[in-house]
Amino acid sequence: MKIHVDFSLFTESDGSFGTVHGFIEFASPPQIGDTVSFQSGKAGVVLDPRSGFVGMVEVHGRIFTANPDERSGVSLLLADVTVPTPDAARIAANYLERAFGLFIDVYNDS
Repeated sequence: MKIHVDFSLFTESDGSFGTVHGFIEFASPPQIGDTVSFQSGKAGVVLDPRSGFVGMVEVHGRIFTANPDERSGVSLLLADVTVPTPDAARIAANYLERAFGLFIDVYNDS
């Protein structure tokens, strides 16, 4: 079942970096308090330890859409992820895009 996920990406040095969102396939909808593992995505795409992202994100909330379309009527609100620097955030964002097909809306990519 495809479920929409959404979480914010922050840096310790500069604060808000961006929002991560998109659809991920799950066997069943995770519950609040469960952990979603982003440690292994598509074959050949490896989580770079320089990102500071450990790949585990807790589910903080669930939203159920009334009259859902052909996609899932469930959205997961995941915990914020904080990495050390903007460069680390770019590495983590690149991994999430390539490994899981997620989208990253960068707030200020200078």
